[in-house]
Amino acid sequence: MRSHLILCTIGLSFLLPSAAVAQVTRADYERAAGLRDKYQAAALNVPGPATWIEKTSRFVYRRSVKGGNEFVMIDAETRQKRPPFDHEKLAASLSKETGNKYTAVTLPFNTFGFVDDEKAIEMTFDGTRWTCNLADYACKKGAAPFGGPRPPFACAPPSPDDKPVVSPDKKREALVNNYNVAIREVGKKDVTLLSTDGSEGDCYQLSSIAWSPDSTRLAAYRVKPGYRREVFYVESSPEDQLQPKHNSRFYAKPGDVLDRETPVIF
Repeated sequence: MRSHLILCTIGLSFLLPSAAVAQVTRADYERAAGLRDKYQAAALNVPGPATWIEKTSRFVYRRSVKGGNEFVMIDAETRQKRPPFDHEKLAASLSKETGNKYTAVTLPFNTFGFVDDEKAIEMTFDGTRWTCNLADYACKKGAAPFGGPRPPFACAPPSPDDKPVVSPDKKREALVNNYNVAIREVGKKDVTLLSTDGSEGDCYQLSSIAWSPDSTRLAAYRVKPGYRREVFYVESSPEDQLQPKHNSRFYAKPGDVLDRETPVIF
């Protein structure tokens, strides 16, 4: 027994110094978190993913420049390259509204989208959605979902507010009828079903319907909803009021059944 105690004591004497050396400090975490920003600016003119502007021949992307990043817009038909907005004006407006200091190359978002017929842009950063007018660069803060992930899809009967998707030649329109894709002539009520496999548990999604440019085909997603798990939160100190706020978000856990989307062409 005495020999075992001696061996254990010797073993611990070797282990304890190494454990003390391996202890991670707050400075280590801060240094690791800053590595990306430190080396990201080492290479210039590195483009990010391209995003097409809907119903146009133009796309935008973000590229690295000295001191930060900038956005570029290119017309694929004319090959014209220009900024999608005035970076300096946008930085000044966001700095004024948020109280933070931004410059033309340190804007606080990685992606954005055009809204209002390209008269404004919309972006999300620091958990908040912002909309900025491109005429005077006035920016306003909008509500953003608490958390952020897209909620699981749920099949629901068609609503009277649902608008059919009109074909490019303006002769037909597509809609969802009893969970299936159907078409009809514009101005008519009689429909022709294109699918029969849609059901309450595996339905076609109206917002996914897209016509081909020649109006001879269309595509849509058939979606089988997954499990809708909801998690609840209390925001103790909201910025816009003294009282706490109650929020919820959809949160899938390992093993949960997720939405299954199947693309179909008609």
